[in-house]
Amino acid sequence: MKNLLILFFALAELTSCCTRKSAEGRIIDFSDFERLNESAVYELSDGTDRLVIQNVPIGTEIYITKTNTSDKVIPKESAIYVLEAEGISLNVKNPKEEFEKTQSRQSLTTPSSGFGPHKIFRKTEKLNSYDAHKESNKKKSKVIIQKEYDEGCRKDIFVDINSDMTIYKKKSATLASKGKFCYVWAVDGDGSPEKIMKAAQKMSVAFDAMYEKIRFLFGKESDFMFCNYNGKFFEPKRLEYMSGTGTKVNIVVYDINRENNGVVGYFYSKDYFPSENDYEHGILNYSNEGKYIYIDSQWAEADIDVCISTLAHEFQHMISYNQKVLIHDLPDADAFSEMMSLLCEEIINEDEENANLNSRLALFNSGYAECGLEYRGCSHYHAMLSYAANYAFGTWLYRNYGGTALIRKLATNQYTDINSITNATSKSMQQLLKAYSIDCACRTKSSSYLWSLHKSDYDDYGYKYDGPVFYAFNARHEIRPYGMFIIKAGKTDSDTLMFKFSKKKFQSHEHTYIVANFPQK
Repeated sequence: MKNLLILFFALAELTSCCTRKSAEGRIIDFSDFERLNESAVYELSDGTDRLVIQNVPIGTEIYITKTNTSDKVIPKESAIYVLEAEGISLNVKNPKEEFEKTQSRQSLTTPSSGFGPHKIFRKTEKLNSYDAHKESNKKKSKVIIQKEYDEGCRKDIFVDINSDMTIYKKKSATLASKGKFCYVWAVDGDGSPEKIMKAAQKMSVAFDAMYEKIRFLFGKESDFMFCNYNGKFFEPKRLEYMSGTGTKVNIVVYDINRENNGVVGYFYSKDYFPSENDYEHGILNYSNEGKYIYIDSQWAEADIDVCISTLAHEFQHMISYNQKVLIHDLPDADAFSEMMSLLCEEIINEDEENANLNSRLALFNSGYAECGLEYRGCSHYHAMLSYAANYAFGTWLYRNYGGTALIRKLATNQYTDINSITNATSKSMQQLLKAYSIDCACRTKSSSYLWSLHKSDYDDYGYKYDGPVFYAFNARHEIRPYGMFIIKAGKTDSDTLMFKFSKKKFQSHEHTYIVANFPQK
């Protein structure tokens, strides 16, 4: 009986202890935090609506980062947020003020040059009609038609003649400059002949200098045109047999969209298909049959450095078309492809200041909460923010997970988009976004590039050059696909810290981290 009584009281005490802890929420010690470089981190576990942290050094800066490891938006109403806190001098801002700042950022004139959307066609493009005898004769033909063009030679080239890039017309162009790996063509009547000639010469020299380096890092572009349709798919045939310009890259300078709309250049894979066929996609009938990159004549006259950077960007798209779509038969992934092309821009001019890329980082700092690792084309602002967000993450990966060796893996592995990233880094997106959001919150050496920028002429427009914007302790916001949201909670004024969180249904792809920056000694 005595032993039974002892057991009863022991169980009663244990039950009382558990009830007390449940009433007080989850209680942890600061020593339970995971140490990550210059910070300490604790991930909020499922069902925790009240967290008490003991033995916190007074004066510690506390941040909360939230990440989304899925390709779906976590709505503001579903995301966890802070209701109240104790033991901390809170960073409090008026919610209305936060909203107005977000709205004003979206009304800004984006400081980045634009690109025409690269459109991808596969080797299985269908024809409206199929002439087996005609295709059989073409297949037997092995006559090399490639020839060498000299400067001053003329050639007809299909270019768009309306602002939507839906109407094409053949226009006469002059070979303005000839490089070892490229031809630069100037379309007649577009721009000042003298200025275009100077720009063309600079572009051919620059492209020759970057050509082999880019191919070494990102892989090679296709040297085949897709022809000899057999009723089901096209067969590859070497460009020497199908294109007068062979394997050289043609750079066509003309007035893109017929207006000054910010588009610097683009790559269009239509040119990898013969133009005489009756395609289901009518645009393929305007193929220029070869390797082509298009550059706007107004930009060529105004800013040759941006045009050269754009050449690297678009050449990477051409390479990616081969490496991902043609070789591995993968779907085109806009966000991933733009990330890689922006990294290409950075790598070819790594030792030089790039105001164009800096402006993208500045846009990321202001608007990262509005776009994750996605292509968001609902407005011009969000489209440009897509470039910024993907570039910021890409250059962080490049600096922390292998440099050029990582680039090679990303560019040539048999995956695309998020799968390519996790394969190349051997890390999950949860691990990557966790480290990324913490680096951005604590401004570690790994993320210092976000605020050590050359300030451009766009400072007056409100873009941030001093790191990602931090939100108030109780801010509520959606979390974009593979995106993040950063809160600066405040500075501790007690060794015991308490957070009370909103109750929500657990979502496995939402991760909330309490991040402590150690007080400076």
